[in-house]
Amino acid sequence: MVVCQMCWIGIGTVSMLGVRKMLADLPPLEFGPLDVLVFCGTIFGYHFAQPDRVLRAIAWIAGGIAGYCYFVVPLPTEWLLIVPVLVWASYYGWKWPLRAGLRWNPAWKPFAVAFAWAWVTVLLPLPFAPSWTLLLLFVSRMAFFVALALSYDLHDRDYDQQRGLFTMANRLGTVPTLRLIDLALLLACLFNLFQCFFTPLSLPQSIALTLSYLLTHYLLRYVFREKAGLRWRKFLIDAPMPLQWILLYLAQGDLTRFFF
Repeated sequence: MVVCQMCWIGIGTVSMLGVRKMLADLPPLEFGPLDVLVFCGTIFGYHFAQPDRVLRAIAWIAGGIAGYCYFVVPLPTEWLLIVPVLVWASYYGWKWPLRAGLRWNPAWKPFAVAFAWAWVTVLLPLPFAPSWTLLLLFVSRMAFFVALALSYDLHDRDYDQQRGLFTMANRLGTVPTLRLIDLALLLACLFNLFQCFFTPLSLPQSIALTLSYLLTHYLLRYVFREKAGLRWRKFLIDAPMPLQWILLYLAQGDLTRFFF
């Protein structure tokens, strides 16, 4: 079960790469070294300090694969990857066993995590070309990841309190944090809609993205209000990422061709 969860979050981040490709009219089912790097790097980044030796070994094997892929991707991508790695290292405090850094600051943590993942899933799939479209997409993606990061904090409240880690979810409580999550999802939706003024997003694409944020809202409400089983919480919190990919893929009319 834990191994499946480890892979699931990797699938989620690769899904967000796929969303970026579809918005740029690129083939969504073409996978390369970057996809493998992000998949394995995600598993390593979240699990390299697992107390279970087997799980930690899996994470380090994934990290080795990610390291190999790093030297295979184009040089501009290698340089761009330095930024999220530095943010991630700052989040953990640059030292073992991960007891310092941005994670100690309740306000910085979700934004640091969201910035790193927005950078990876927006800027890496395509050559970097500054534009209003790219900025709006980046801010929208970052707001989406803030919502998911806050959801993780809600899930981990008891764990963090036991270890003296103060998060926004601990400070605010469940209901205010859920409202902040809703605000982040609303901002993500609005910035995606603003893209329509700069990018010819099709109506089905706009509807798919809007629907993904709406469904994410109801899914997270279910997770925390209806007391979804703890065993499935992280799986459901990560589900909005592949869900967005599926909705956008369906909106482009590719799903029927894929199956038939």
